[in-house]
Amino acid sequence: MKYISDEILNKYIDGELSTEEINNINELLLTDTDLKKRLSALKRVNIELKKIREDELPAAFTQRVMQRITKKYKVPKEQKIFITFIISFFAVLCVSILGYIVVNIAGEVSDTVSSGAEKTVNNYSQPLIQSLVNTFSGLNISVFGSILSIVLLISGYFFFEMSKQSKTKLSS
Repeated sequence: MKYISDEILNKYIDGELSTEEINNINELLLTDTDLKKRLSALKRVNIELKKIREDELPAAFTQRVMQRITKKYKVPKEQKIFITFIISFFAVLCVSILGYIVVNIAGEVSDTVSSGAEKTVNNYSQPLIQSLVNTFSGLNISVFGSILSIVLLISGYFFFEMSKQSKTKLSS
């Protein structure tokens, strides 16, 4: 007995077989009850599949989905300003520390070699050096570290909230 696959039976149901193949299947159907059961089940499935209607989507569906995706990757203006502020703050801090180091080196050099330009730089930089020394010594360094820690905590919270809002907007 020849086995007939479900694919061939589906083509039989859809009328996609040649007359010779249809005749061969008809002959087998007369004698094979298992084949009749499979054909009957496939016909029921075919009928049920034809009853299913396609969901109709609104005309602007694709456009709305694409807008939500692009919103997800846009960084809000407030977040850009905040990031710029934090980066600027750390850049100024690094430049100040670097300036302090350079001035101290220049102060040591000016003690050994005295020239007009070095004295001028030294005279103008002494108030800055003194203010940096006062800022980064004793209790002030603890206050500065505390403020920096609070700024980092607030920025972490800000980024976490923005992430939650982005996820919420994308899922709705």
